[in-house]
Amino acid sequence: MPIVEVLTEHADRYGVALVNTIGNLTEYGKDLMRAIEASGGHSAILTDYEDYGLLIVASVLRSGVDIPRIGIDEKTLEYFEYFGLSRDALSIRSKCRLKNYDFLDKFDDDVIDKQFVRTRRVELDAVLTAVGSERFWEYIMH
Repeated sequence: MPIVEVLTEHADRYGVALVNTIGNLTEYGKDLMRAIEASGGHSAILTDYEDYGLLIVASVLRSGVDIPRIGIDEKTLEYFEYFGLSRDALSIRSKCRLKNYDFLDKFDDDVIDKQFVRTRRVELDAVLTAVGSERFWEYIMH
């Protein structure tokens, strides 16, 4: 089940709209974020801790939309350490689809381990499965 469907119940309680772009930030997605920003609303991107997800965020920043990223990263994993989660236990081999990693310079070293995301990834679904939808939603709201 897509993460959007799993989190819809929690999002509905707060009047939060979730959009699933299936791993690609489309032009209409960027247009939607601009419209939300122009109307005084808030939007964020939720991505896996992986090279491709971070590339999507970097492309949004390049497009002029200032949008925060809520996703799996070093700070998320620290947040969930209390529940026994570790990056090593959750990570899997990256698909290594990218050749150029210059976009990683847009991210702070204390949030993104740039060497890690070149070869490994932690998926949202892995964290969601480990902590449950309610705890995961609490993290998003945090």
